[in-house]
Amino acid sequence: MINAEKKRILLAQYQAPFDPESGISAEELKKGCYEILQKDEEEGKSRRVIKADLLAYVLRNARLSAPGEAAFADAIDHGNIIRGEIRGDWMRRVGREELGEVCRLNAAAQRTRSYEAGSDFGHVAPDWERLLRLGIPGLKEELSRAYTEENAEFYDCSRKVLDAFSDYAVRLSETAERTGGEESAETAKTLRALTQAPPKTLREAIQLIFLVYRVQEFVEGENCRSIGRLDQLLFPFLKKGEKGEEEARRLLAQMLLKFCAVGNLNNIPITLAGVDREGKDAVNRMTELILEEYISLDIQDPKLHIRVGEKTPDTVLKTVLTSIRDGKNSFVFLNDGVVIPALQGLGEELSDARNYLLIGCYEPAAAGKEIPCTCNGRINAEKAVEAAMTNGRDLLTGEEVGIRTGEDFPDFESFYAAVKEQLRFFADRSVEKISLTEREYMRMNPSPFLSANIEECVKRGKDVYEGGAKYNNSSICLFALADAVDSLTVIKKLVYEEKRLTLAALREILQKNWEGEELLREECILRYPKYGNGDPLPDGFAKELSAFASECISGRPNGRGGVFRYGLFSVDWRMNFGAHTAAGANGRKAGEPLSKNMSASAGLDKNGVSALMKSAASVDYGKVCDGTVLDVMLHPSSVAGEAGMNAFLALLKTYFKKGGMAVQFNVVSPEQLKKAQEHPEEYATLQIRLCGWNVYFVSLSRKEQDDFIAQCASLAT
Repeated sequence: MINAEKKRILLAQYQAPFDPESGISAEELKKGCYEILQKDEEEGKSRRVIKADLLAYVLRNARLSAPGEAAFADAIDHGNIIRGEIRGDWMRRVGREELGEVCRLNAAAQRTRSYEAGSDFGHVAPDWERLLRLGIPGLKEELSRAYTEENAEFYDCSRKVLDAFSDYAVRLSETAERTGGEESAETAKTLRALTQAPPKTLREAIQLIFLVYRVQEFVEGENCRSIGRLDQLLFPFLKKGEKGEEEARRLLAQMLLKFCAVGNLNNIPITLAGVDREGKDAVNRMTELILEEYISLDIQDPKLHIRVGEKTPDTVLKTVLTSIRDGKNSFVFLNDGVVIPALQGLGEELSDARNYLLIGCYEPAAAGKEIPCTCNGRINAEKAVEAAMTNGRDLLTGEEVGIRTGEDFPDFESFYAAVKEQLRFFADRSVEKISLTEREYMRMNPSPFLSANIEECVKRGKDVYEGGAKYNNSSICLFALADAVDSLTVIKKLVYEEKRLTLAALREILQKNWEGEELLREECILRYPKYGNGDPLPDGFAKELSAFASECISGRPNGRGGVFRYGLFSVDWRMNFGAHTAAGANGRKAGEPLSKNMSASAGLDKNGVSALMKSAASVDYGKVCDGTVLDVMLHPSSVAGEAGMNAFLALLKTYFKKGGMAVQFNVVSPEQLKKAQEHPEEYATLQIRLCGWNVYFVSLSRKEQDDFIAQCASLAT
C-alpha cells in the first residue's frame, strides 16, 4: 500500500531536475539537432534518414532523470525539438507547397467548422505483445533477418534508432546509479538487463513499456494512444503465490502513478478484459490486480477501457461499476459483440478483430496490426442541415461551404435528400483531402522507431506511414447527430406538415439567432420529439443518417493502401465547432456547444435512461468501425445500495444486448455539481467523465461546468 506522502512524491517525479552529468543542456541539444538537419538537407538525405539521425542524437545526448523513489525511469529532456519544431516545420512546408491547392479548396469549410480533414499522427500504438516477447535485442535481430538491399534505407534507419534506444536505456541506468535512492540500484539493474535480453520479470516488462512510450510519444512524436491489453501483456510475468502478488501490487501502483504523473491532457488509455484471439474470456488475475490497485489509488489518469464479452465475470463488472458509483470513473465499457464484427466488416481477420485494443478515447483497432489514424476528419452533421437550407452556404459568414442544392423545396423528402447531398459532399471532400495528405506523410513524419515495433513493417521494409502495417486505415467522424436529427424533426413537422412558416422564414429566424422569436424557439425545443427519448421519428433519422454517412465513408480507399473507417463521436470538438455553428431549428442558439457523442442534446432526454439507451441503440453500430460512445448520467439515488448496483449492472448488460457499442457513466447530481462550482475547495477531487477522458470538475472553465450541469439537469432524484 502506497501512503499519501509516497503518492505525492511519485506524482511529482517528472518535476525532478535533469542530471547535468547525463547529457548536454537543452540549448546545446537544440543546436546540435539543427546542425544535423542542415547537414543532412544539404547532402540531399531523405526525411526518414534525417529523422533517424535526429532521434539517435537526442537519445544519446539529451539529459536524463531517474528519481530514486520511483521504480521506473524514462525522463528525457528532449526539448520537443523533433516532434514540435522540426516536424511542425515539415508539415507547414508540405501544407504550403504540395497540398496548397487542396488546402485552399477546403479553407472555407474548415474555417466555418463544416468539416475538417488532414493528417493524424496522434492515434497509434506499437505491437506491445511483440515488444515484450522480443525485447530490444530481438527487435534488432528481426530487422537483420528481414534486411533487403531494396529497402536498405528503412532497415538502416530503424536499426540506427534501436541502437540509440539501447544506449538511452544504458544512460538511464547510469543516471539511476548516480542519483541513488531506495529504488535506484534495482532500476539500474533492470535497465541494463533490457539491453541484453527480452524482459523476464514484471519489473522489466513495465520498465520496457515506459521506455517505448516515452520515446514514441515525446521524442519521435507518434502519440502513443494505448498501452495495450495490459492485463494480457503482464499476466505471463505474474509470479505465483502471495509474495508474487504483493510485489506485483507494489509495481502496478508505481506504474499507474507514473502514468498519472505524465500529465497527458486526454489521459493514457489501457485496455482490460474481453475475449482472446480464440474467442474465450480473457479475464485473469492481472485484470483484477490492476483494477484493485487503480481504484485504491483514487487517481483520474490513466483511463481504463473495459471490454465486455458474453462471459466477462459479473464480479469484474461490479468492481468497475462500484468505482464509478463512488466517483472514481475513468472507465468506458466496450461491447465485444458489436466491436469485433464491426472490425471484421472493415476487412480485418477474426483473430485480429478479437484482439482489439482501444486507441485514444474509444476507437477500436487490431492490436499490433493496425495503424488506424482514428481522427483524420470531422464532419459537423448540423452543418449539413444548415447547408441544405442555404444552398450550400454558411449561415453566419455567407461563405460557400457545401454543394448548391437550392434553398426551397416542395416537400420534406426533397429537403432531406439535399441534407444527404451536403453530407456526401462533406465526406467526399474530406476523403479527398486526407488521401492527398497521406501521400505526403513520408515528407511530413516518417517513423523509424514505431515502424521497428510493427511486424509487417519490418517484413515489408516499409514505414507505418507508407503503408507498412497489416491494416493502414484512416478515419472520419460524424458528430452533432442529436442536433441534426432534432433539427430535421422540427423542420419536417413545423415547415412541411403543419406549414406554420416557410423554410425561407425559418432560415431568416435562424440567421437572426432567434431574436424576437423566443416563444417559437421554446416550442421548437419542448413541443417536438427529440432524440434521446425513444421516439421513433428522431431515432429513425439517427439510424438513417448514420447509415448514410457510413456509406459515404466506410471502406473507401485512402492514400496509404488502406481504407476509411467511420466514427460517431464528438469528444470536445463539439465546443469549438459549436462556436462556429449558427442557430439550429432544434432551438439551439448560435455558438452554443453541439451535442455530445451519442447523447441527446443537453437536458432534452426527458424520459429517463432507458429511453435514452433505446434511442442510442437504434443506430447500427456494425457500420461504426471507428467507434463511438453513449454518455449516461445517473443520479446517485438510482444506483444506491445492493439493489441499485444490480440495476446498474442490468442497465449495462441490457444496453449491450440491444446492440449498443460503448457506454460511459457519470453518477452525479446537479445539486452536487452546483455546490462544487460554488465551493471548489471542498470538491477538489470530484471526478467527471468529460468526453473520452476524466477530469476534476473544478478544473473546468465556468462555461464547461455550466454545460455539464445542463447535461445533468434532466436527472430525477
